[in-house]
Amino acid sequence: MINKTLLKFKKHTLFILYLLMIIGICFGVYNSSGLVHIQKIISYLVALVLIYILVNKYIIDKNRNVDITFMNNSNNDVLLNIVIGVSLLTCIFHLLYLGYIPVWETYKSLYGIEISFIREDVLSKLNTTLNYLVAFNLNATIPFIFYQTFKRKKRYFVILYIILFFYLLNVLQKSYLLFAILPLAILMFNQKYYKLGIATIVLSTLSIFFIIWLSNPQLRASSTEIDLYAKKYISKNIHANTVLAPQAILPKSSVSSQNVVLSIFIGFYNRIALVPGHVVSKWFDYIPQKLPYTHGYNIRPIALISGKNYQDYNYSRMIYDLEFPEDAKNGLKGTANVAHFMNDYASFGFWGLFFSALQVVIIIQLLQHIFKNNISDLISFNLNFMLALSSTALTTTLFSGGWALMIVYYFLFNHKNEITD
Repeated sequence: MINKTLLKFKKHTLFILYLLMIIGICFGVYNSSGLVHIQKIISYLVALVLIYILVNKYIIDKNRNVDITFMNNSNNDVLLNIVIGVSLLTCIFHLLYLGYIPVWETYKSLYGIEISFIREDVLSKLNTTLNYLVAFNLNATIPFIFYQTFKRKKRYFVILYIILFFYLLNVLQKSYLLFAILPLAILMFNQKYYKLGIATIVLSTLSIFFIIWLSNPQLRASSTEIDLYAKKYISKNIHANTVLAPQAILPKSSVSSQNVVLSIFIGFYNRIALVPGHVVSKWFDYIPQKLPYTHGYNIRPIALISGKNYQDYNYSRMIYDLEFPEDAKNGLKGTANVAHFMNDYASFGFWGLFFSALQVVIIIQLLQHIFKNNISDLISFNLNFMLALSSTALTTTLFSGGWALMIVYYFLFNHKNEITD
């Protein structure tokens, strides 16, 4: 009985994990807006389950014996060395392009607005080519290098880990410090390197705490020091293009100097359990009440077929500006990044939720078929991107977000006859 249950779980691993994420978003929506929008998110959940059952019964079960694994280059060391070389060069060019070490510049600052600009500039001021290279590197290549070098080139693993982890710290984004080591940690536990797996997770967690400490001046300086620094910064930049409101002199932060560890853990809980649902609620608040449905005119093929002009609706930024007008006045270009299905809702309303459910079911079923019973590789290569869907569009996650590239890496470097779990 237990074995049958485990076998069923393996067959639907990715869908179950995705379903748990959506249930978590439902909780966040309820926590943010009560029952006002809960029926909308529940509608998506019901559509998701029904479509998955139908696709699984009438399409997947009838084609389960089709083998779509087409590569057999698991020992291609030359190709792996090329991937590592391109990754390292991308890291170097990125830091040279910035012209400074972000961690050091952030440490020198005691002003919240300035720190926000530094963190924003790390990824938003790149040219188009470098922007894509950096995105692929952060989302797919670095996690893959950690995974593959530990698996096949352990003598190079430590030095590559140190170099690439230093780079990840300088991106100043907590999510990359976590997502980059997830495939590695899963591999370590799967190969019974339990102490190394725990140490990797602990190091990543401590690094996230370090970024939080670095980004909140009140955790590392007195209020007098912060005030003096802020006034000097305002005086120095008063004629700059950036508009700084007078009240911006006092930096904002959600982390207090008292009970720091507790505040950080509460911040983690809010970010993981509440924020995705809260942002979904805000999109429901504004669409279509203040921001109209786009009717697909923000999608080039649909606009072309409809005979309408393509329009680049940046609802993520519009909603952020509506929610945080003071940040907009201060020149901060924030975005209210939302779960992937909300982009389709913004285009087509309830029909968009159905369409989004269909898309994600097709992707999940395809991936479960590619990885078959290899549950550790299925989770290692896809969990990061599944979690990213809580705040990123599906097409963005697939392409510029690196998900498709990670699947390519799987085909190139993992032997189809490897022993499965």
